[in-house]
Amino acid sequence: MKQSQSILMLLFSGLSFFLTSSLRAEPPSASYIFPAGGQRGTKVDFKVGGHYLYDQANFEMQGAGISAPDRVQQTETLFFQGPFVPKPLSQQAEDYPRDYAGAVTIEADAAPGLRRWQVWNSQGITPFMPFVIGDLPEIVEEEIDGDPIPTAVTLPITINGRIFPREDVDIWTFSGNAGDIVHAEVMASRIGSPLDARLELRNASGLLIAENDDHHGADSFLKFELPEAGEYAIQITDVNYDGLQPYVYRLTLSTGPHLEAIYPLGGHADEETTFRLLGSNLPQETVKFTLPSNTLSPITYNPLREIGVTGSVALDVDQVSEFLEEQQSEAVTLPAVLNGRITQPAELDTWKLQLTAGEKVEFDLWAARLGSPLDSTLKLFDPEGKEVATADDITSGVTDSKLTYDVPATGIYSIQISDRFESRGGDYYAYRLKVKPVVEKADFSLQLANYVLPVDRGATGKLKVTATRTGSFSGPIRLLVENLPEQVSYETATIEEGKNEVELSFSAEESAPIARNAIRIRGEAEIEGTLISKLAEAKIEHVNESTETIYLTTTVPTPFELTTQFEQKFANRGSVYMRYYELVRNGFEGPVEISLADKQIRHKQGITGPKIIVPAGETKFAYPLQLSPFMEVGRTSRTNLVAVGTIVDPDGTEHKVSFTTFDVNVQVITLTDPGRLSLAAEISSVSIPPGKTTSIPIRIGRAIGLKGPVTVTLKLPAHVKGISADPIEIAAEETTGELVIQVEEGQVGPFNMPIMLEATMQDENDLKVIAQTELPFVLLDGY
Repeated sequence: MKQSQSILMLLFSGLSFFLTSSLRAEPPSASYIFPAGGQRGTKVDFKVGGHYLYDQANFEMQGAGISAPDRVQQTETLFFQGPFVPKPLSQQAEDYPRDYAGAVTIEADAAPGLRRWQVWNSQGITPFMPFVIGDLPEIVEEEIDGDPIPTAVTLPITINGRIFPREDVDIWTFSGNAGDIVHAEVMASRIGSPLDARLELRNASGLLIAENDDHHGADSFLKFELPEAGEYAIQITDVNYDGLQPYVYRLTLSTGPHLEAIYPLGGHADEETTFRLLGSNLPQETVKFTLPSNTLSPITYNPLREIGVTGSVALDVDQVSEFLEEQQSEAVTLPAVLNGRITQPAELDTWKLQLTAGEKVEFDLWAARLGSPLDSTLKLFDPEGKEVATADDITSGVTDSKLTYDVPATGIYSIQISDRFESRGGDYYAYRLKVKPVVEKADFSLQLANYVLPVDRGATGKLKVTATRTGSFSGPIRLLVENLPEQVSYETATIEEGKNEVELSFSAEESAPIARNAIRIRGEAEIEGTLISKLAEAKIEHVNESTETIYLTTTVPTPFELTTQFEQKFANRGSVYMRYYELVRNGFEGPVEISLADKQIRHKQGITGPKIIVPAGETKFAYPLQLSPFMEVGRTSRTNLVAVGTIVDPDGTEHKVSFTTFDVNVQVITLTDPGRLSLAAEISSVSIPPGKTTSIPIRIGRAIGLKGPVTVTLKLPAHVKGISADPIEIAAEETTGELVIQVEEGQVGPFNMPIMLEATMQDENDLKVIAQTELPFVLLDGY
């Protein structure tokens, strides 16, 4: 603390400064919630990973059957350094989210599925992210650093875990009987996680039995029959051996009845439909139920959830006549949905359609988008049997088919459906072909680029509104804003005739209350003598919902900023590098806290730094950046700092605001040189039985100019228990010493990673110098 205070008092001379940004709010963001879900009838403690949320943030989780706090509080952030990240990967931007704690209570009768949550503060608001409510018992991974340690679970279960740090592998073991059909399903990318999961199943001997990469998009799925009774292990990792805090997943393992697919793949809204069920150990082959109309299609559903069947299927909901291929007899009139399956290899399904001259008809086949393995192709034939149109994949990566055809003559046409590969087919290869005339009715709809809109006090915020026009309508659309808060206004806007978009501009007064406000945007247009009114909508990613509510958040811009002259210097790894700044206050007189920013322009490679305070009224300070002893020599490091202060409104309301050194001219830039202090253990590993001690011979090296004693300590990860060592001091004139390690009796370890030795001393400027070395550790006598 004394060192930090003395650093703050350092003054500059001869430095020229320049401004690096205009006044603006620094918006928060969130990258995960962990665990990403919970079981009905339980209370779930969770952590939100956020950036620029400061000590706490407003929180809301929306949806029925849950009770959640209105705030999350900053808590200790779990972080593992992980494997060394060399160039060029270390030259990429990397975020370092902080953890914020909360708890949600899930009612016992809460409907399974997704809920949505978001956080906001005085500088902005985040988009919604999903939280999953499930039926099965759940556990949360006890995360530790180092090599994977298998964890035993009892099926059925949903495991909440993270692939963190990079190259992390999680291993879950379970017991099974010969003939058991086990399902393993990952939910990660579907809820916004960057994890591209890979699953491997191995027996007790480590033999690979089954594996899967992508199934539900980037999410993996395995179905396997156990060949014999015994212990099995399911292993999950990222296919690219990546991993960080946001790489959350939900892995569901079950051996009971499991729903895998359904036929047909949808039905008419508000009408009872009979569905055939496909899966393992299902208690029945068919089920009847009614699809809802007040939902965004497709829906995710399990009609047998209440009787213990796991799994779910995607179902499309429509409002036109439905036909099944097994009931087809006469030509179908439009509009219609044609439901069928390619049950045999090389099978061709052919439907007859009554088409009318002058119509433009759309054929839209849904299969892969609803979880079917079918890779469809379409062929259209005229009444004489001549092929007139074909279609394969809609786009790269979307294997469903779509075509539009201008009908030249009235008659009975044929549409032919097949799998692109003649060797494929089966009960799971279902499809829904939507056939309808392209209606040219004059109309419009409005789409929003976003549903969150921060607007700084004394500034403006813009939101793009896009019109989708149909038919002959090309007239102007007047935009109106509903529920606008006090001291916020907008410029009247119209989507002009023949145009399809416009930006709405919102302005907040200097004294506007800071709040999250729910507004709506309405469009009005006269079409064929009638005034038509439509609300604009925005899609909510990962929760399959749309919203007419826009969350306009009035925000506080940051008045102050950090400035300095551009600097790029060589610096020794393991040393402290001083960077000198001026705080340009722009009228702000309070204290400002300086620390490492949550968002970095490059990987930190272990760089750390303290929180220091620039006292009220002062402007000049120096920041001590502790370079890690394992940084890559020759690498250019760029580090962002963040300055945080508190603005107080006349009514006493406090607002945290921040400024980050994203501009290259004000970053801490160093070219990494070798360290000035070295540390080596003169043995290659440590082997010791419980209840004993052993000595590790140590050798240190000091560069020219380093003088003084060196302290050597044992640094252990939090999960390793039962081992200790008192620090030793190697005198200024000495280079060797012995560190005595004590291992306790009883439960010790686990030793799934090397132990770390660290040497520290003070340099000629009384700043810390660090060196580290790793040493493999082996516990003897059967431990």
